Amino acid sequence: MAAVVPKSSEASGAWTGSVGARPYSAATYVVSAIALALGAVLVPATPFAAMVVGALLCGWVEVDGACGVSHVSALTPLRALDERHVIWRRAIVAYTLSGLATSFIVGGLLGVPAYLAGITDNGIRYGAVVVMAAIALLIARELRLVTFSLPEVDRQTQKMWAVEFGFTTGAAMWGAHIGLGFATVVKHGGLYIVAACALLLGPVKGAVLMGAFWLGRTLPVWITPLITSCDRDGDRLIDLVGRSGVALRYGAVAGLLCLAAALGTLWI
Repeated sequence: MAAVVPKSSEASGAWTGSVGARPYSAATYVVSAIALALGAVLVPATPFAAMVVGALLCGWVEVDGACGVSHVSALTPLRALDERHVIWRRAIVAYTLSGLATSFIVGGLLGVPAYLAGITDNGIRYGAVVVMAAIALLIARELRLVTFSLPEVDRQTQKMWAVEFGFTTGAAMWGAHIGLGFATVVKHGGLYIVAACALLLGPVKGAVLMGAFWLGRTLPVWITPLITSCDRDGDRLIDLVGRSGVALRYGAVAGLLCLAAALGTLWI
């Protein structure tokens, strides 16, 4: 006699199987929901904090870019090299910190012209309108309502750096390169909005925003072992990231909405 499985158990099993098949999609929906909730709370009181949340989410969705997926698939399997995961931990810490340094520098430099020019509040407000219009266009792109290519540098980090200089130094070099933001392929448009906000808000806030975008880019590298049991198989990880395209596009929309809502407060 066949066992009778309650419908609730069937549904639970289907959900678990779905998450297992698309862990990055599930994680993206969770992260997006948290970001939108935080944004709704932060925008009225501290809109810049909401902008930081939007920048983090815009960084997260770049996991399906050329360097995003390659770094997840290259760094995560390092956990299997030793039982305490020391090599993996050193590599991703070096990756994170080096990229944070270069992203801070880029963000600070982007904000220097506005600081030197002494941009007025009205100038910031009207600049925000232009940026919000760009956000609307990028949201339409993510929703496939329009199609256009983003300006980008068709360049990736060198895989051989890890072989020539060791995993930790190689990972640091990868992070320093990608932390520059504009020195590699850009899959979604959030980077340009974050950079535009940095241009408007000055060097300190610009550095914080670009740093937040970078930290968002590193989050998938950190949490991959938590969301999938395939963390030793780089090819499998590439396949799993590839299945998350729709969720990442919606995540990009959520991040852009956080940025737009924060910019909108400049007119209140």
